[in-house]
Amino acid sequence: MALQLILGNSGAGKSHYLFEKIIAESMEYPNRQFLVIVPEQFTMQTQKDLVMASPRKGIMKDLVMMHPRHGIMNIDVLSFDRLAHRVFEETGGEYRKILEDTGKNLILRRLAEEKKGELTLLGGNLRKLGYISEVKSLLSEFVQYRITPEDLTQMMERNQDNPQLYYKLKDMKVIYESFQEYLKEEYLTSEQLLDVLEQTVEQSASVRGSVIVLDGYTGFTPIQMKLLGRLMTLAEEVYITLTMDSRESVRAHEAEHQLFYLTKKTIRDLFQTAEDTKTSIRKTVVLDGETAWRFREAPALSFLEQKIFRHEHYFWGDSTDAVCLYAAGTPRSEADHIGREILKLVRDEGFRYRDIAVVTGNPEVYAPLMEETFARLSIPGFTDQKRDVLKNPFVEFLRALLSAVQEDFSYVPVSAERNDADDIGRDRSAGKLRVGTGYPGNIRLEERVEVSVKRHAGGRTGCFKRAAAESYLRPADTEGLSEEKRRGCSVHDQRGL
Repeated sequence: MALQLILGNSGAGKSHYLFEKIIAESMEYPNRQFLVIVPEQFTMQTQKDLVMASPRKGIMKDLVMMHPRHGIMNIDVLSFDRLAHRVFEETGGEYRKILEDTGKNLILRRLAEEKKGELTLLGGNLRKLGYISEVKSLLSEFVQYRITPEDLTQMMERNQDNPQLYYKLKDMKVIYESFQEYLKEEYLTSEQLLDVLEQTVEQSASVRGSVIVLDGYTGFTPIQMKLLGRLMTLAEEVYITLTMDSRESVRAHEAEHQLFYLTKKTIRDLFQTAEDTKTSIRKTVVLDGETAWRFREAPALSFLEQKIFRHEHYFWGDSTDAVCLYAAGTPRSEADHIGREILKLVRDEGFRYRDIAVVTGNPEVYAPLMEETFARLSIPGFTDQKRDVLKNPFVEFLRALLSAVQEDFSYVPVSAERNDADDIGRDRSAGKLRVGTGYPGNIRLEERVEVSVKRHAGGRTGCFKRAAAESYLRPADTEGLSEEKRRGCSVHDQRGL
């Protein structure tokens, strides 16, 4: 049982150093299992890096294959979640269903309706768009950082003089407790996986006596740290890479605003966990940042990596084309310039589209512009951004139809507006269903048709009115209608008018 850290600047070659070490040991000890744990999104790329070197310029340029035997038979690349599933399959220790985000949202919405009378502040907001997702995210944070309902009670006692915070904590405690009670022995959230894994990993023969490598992490949550403590007691060796300037002191304490505070805090937590589990700590490997492997052909970028966000003032005295600044009048001009530069790199300098990334701090503004520019210039691209399903026109149309049925086809959800023949959507500003001129319901006010529709609840008959093509109905629009037509409408519909 031993722990060793590999530290270095960004691009210093920490992963490359560690992978070469693991490959050499895997060949020397073919019967030993090597587990490489990386964030979920890096598992495939890490496998490729272990098996084959990239032929792209500047990346593993002098290597054709990292593994001499062109295979990694006793090396597994996993994320924490995949490691949990692997152990559960081996030990058969977990039978509960894994609850994903959609399932959690549905359960929380149901529980919120059931407990609405007990919610002082949150009850009136739970129907707002996206509010349940925020509550779900907060509960996930509670689990990851091992915050229990008892902890919320203690926080409430300390904040009785702050009524708003007090009642928010009280409401969250009600939801948290009901959520835990609902899950019980039937469901398991993805955040609880590591907690269950920590309790069952000791039964795994593949983990016991293995070599465990963690790469690509900047820090660990309390639940991950607890799992690491258990892995340290089972594994033969544990290697962890962390990014930190080679000139920094490993054990020095820093304030939260300093650049490598999080890394040093993680190092202290790892050392403390190793001491608690009686795991020996090997000498830390610190790779020299002055000769950063990633930037060896771009010294200006190496200089920038070492000096940026530091308090001292440094200047790069030589000319360079590794860093270029471009000022434009509008975001669209910036997008056009980026598109032209990408075409230049691909056509003239031998780059491939997959070698290029566009990074922005404001994707709401720049993502649509870049997509439009890429489409115009025939540049293949992928936008790494979550899309709201509610913004899909067809989903909006379905929501409008369901709202119309739910409100008994009253005026608010159902009205017609002159538009293009193929424009069937939802008028966001007025909250109404827009029906194009080609739709048969788009008729004049004096020719409107009353259609009897059975309510879904109660079997009562409502009144469906199709408004004029020229305008929405106003109370004044009902003047001149016959008394018979007025009586034919339900009270709810009359209020809608």
